[in-house]
Amino acid sequence: TLSTDQVQNWNAHWQPGTFLRAMAWIESHHLLPQTWVAGLMFIEGNSVGRAGFLLGNSSMSGWWYYFPVAMVVKTPLSTIAILILSTGVWLFRPPNFKTRAWDITAFALLPLIYMAFSMRPQADLGLRYILPVYPFLFIFIGISMAKLRHWQPKVAATLILLFLAGLTIETYSAYPDFIPFFNIAAGGWSNGPNLLSDSN
Repeated sequence: TLSTDQVQNWNAHWQPGTFLRAMAWIESHHLLPQTWVAGLMFIEGNSVGRAGFLLGNSSMSGWWYYFPVAMVVKTPLSTIAILILSTGVWLFRPPNFKTRAWDITAFALLPLIYMAFSMRPQADLGLRYILPVYPFLFIFIGISMAKLRHWQPKVAATLILLFLAGLTIETYSAYPDFIPFFNIAAGGWSNGPNLLSDSN
């Protein structure tokens, strides 16, 4: 939550936009039912911004890096590790971009666009807004491990077993409260309130 000084400072510098001035004029002239005007103003207010919390700081305008930070602290460490290793697989054995350009573009475009739009600092509310990116990350891990399996089968098998073991341990350490999960490096669920708030 924002402190009293932060709220007063924000209120002192806030200027209503055209939409809100129009709604105030409509309300003062009784052109629409009051509940309609209040509802429209409520929706506008939530879409413009609301109080957010990240790493001990509060803001009404948010942070462009909110979701990347949320993903890092709320994703299991084993998943982060295997994502880094998967990226390494593609760095050491890059694909043939001439023949696979369309496949790579089709796979990467949607999550990159979604992530770019999500990083607009307006409504930093919770990791749930970025969940559609995760299936693409998991597919990327699967493709990478399949590629590594053809190249280094024993290394791939070992990495997959370590990943599954680490994921199992970290998942069951959070049982039964999975929603407030924070990974071990972030301090676990007990340190969560110092990093993120709201639905996290």
